Amino acid sequence: MDNTYKSASQIAVSIQLYVFIYFIEQEKQTQFNLNLITLDSEHLGIPETNYSSEITMNSFDFQKLCKELHQLSETVTIEASIEYV
Repeated sequence: MDNTYKSASQIAVSIQLYVFIYFIEQEKQTQFNLNLITLDSEHLGIPETNYSSEITMNSFDFQKLCKELHQLSETVTIEASIEYV
């Protein structure tokens, strides 16, 4: 299978991850094909940051909170003090 795509300006290679899940007791199987990309971390521009607060919470509650906050805006600033988050 040729996964190379050629254009006048670039040559890109498509990389895929194949995931197969077998449910033996239910005699079912599922297959996922995920297209992968390669990110150059130098171009991301995410600086290392030391934070003054650390919050530990249940991942389900965090997921729910993120979904609710996404309804308000794509960007959210979270402030924390001794009294509140």
